[in-house]
Amino acid sequence: MAREAAVLSVAFADVSFLRVAGPDLPYNVTRALKRNRPVRDSLDDVLKGFAFSPQRDGPAPGWPLAQKMAARVEAFSYPSVSAECRVIDYSTTGDDLKYLVAVSAFIQEFMSHFMWGIPAMRRRYATDRDEREVLADLIGIHGLGRDFYAHPYVVDLRELRKLDECIDSYLRVWVTNGRTSSPLTHAIPSNDEWMEEASDIYAACAAFLLAHELQHIQGSHFMESSGEVLPAWLARRVPECIRNEFECDCMAFTCTLHSLLYRNVKRIDHSHILDFRLFKEARPFGRARLFPRARWRQRIARESVPTLTHRVQQATEAVLSFYATTDILATTARQCRRTEEAERLERVVERREYVQTYIAWTLENLGEDWGFSVWGKSEADAFLHVDSYVNHVKESLVGV
Repeated sequence: MAREAAVLSVAFADVSFLRVAGPDLPYNVTRALKRNRPVRDSLDDVLKGFAFSPQRDGPAPGWPLAQKMAARVEAFSYPSVSAECRVIDYSTTGDDLKYLVAVSAFIQEFMSHFMWGIPAMRRRYATDRDEREVLADLIGIHGLGRDFYAHPYVVDLRELRKLDECIDSYLRVWVTNGRTSSPLTHAIPSNDEWMEEASDIYAACAAFLLAHELQHIQGSHFMESSGEVLPAWLARRVPECIRNEFECDCMAFTCTLHSLLYRNVKRIDHSHILDFRLFKEARPFGRARLFPRARWRQRIARESVPTLTHRVQQATEAVLSFYATTDILATTARQCRRTEEAERLERVVERREYVQTYIAWTLENLGEDWGFSVWGKSEADAFLHVDSYVNHVKESLVGV
């Protein structure tokens, strides 16, 4: 299946997109294998997250079930301006169907660059003041010296201007179907200083795209309900026409979060898997905290909390990036009178409000289970700040 995935990665390659994407994407089998490696690693992380993530209504599925899934699924990256991923049935002589998941390099990269800018969006749109008013005050205080250009507001503004240029280049490539003469510009720095963070962002976006398709594959169906247990108050609000895809997005968020928590775990061994009960058991209680074992558990919990909080934020931002980029592309397609494509993308955007509600509900429950908050006003405001930036893109770059 890996060999077939490499061949399809070449077969699906869009020569026009390769031309503007840069010289690192020649379309031969050797480079296709190299290009597929990060996507395949993300699939491994998703399967590990699926195997060892505690479920709300029971124990973790376990590694045997994940191994069975791994034997049926292969993933590859295909360089194309497609805004959607594909699932291909791979017929074999066995009873179980096998699947090849094609992850669009365009949408994964577009999501990743958008996700890189979300922290700047959260800080930039945290103030209700007009941009020109804030800059006028800063010039009055700092002038145009070094302090002015080093001010966090100015730094974030510069970061978002760079993201504007990146999004504009991706939209021009998408509208012209890769025939534009100007290459793509990137918002994520390529230097070693940001390599680890950039790698996590690419992995989070790939994980969400893969996890959504895996939810369909898991039950060997593409049209029936995915079986996600949703709160009744939320299930009643979701229109029937988007229920199936909504459930898959919800499960994909949970799977993405768990895949990030288990990212870079090399050995499938319970001693290397995070114990989520640790946080609740590590709370100070009575004289037990005087004992070395209790003190050790409390120390490990305190050291793990920032990492877990960061992973939760990355999983949430990957989902926000998916809906934001889809919304931008839907608006662009509508402006270009690509009606059928616009309607298809707009149906995806319809799920955003309900999925965001599900994320808030899930993170509030996780905070109660883990013993520390991972959802608060700043996280809720992040949804609004991302929407504010998306509206800016629609008005300034798309021209709505």
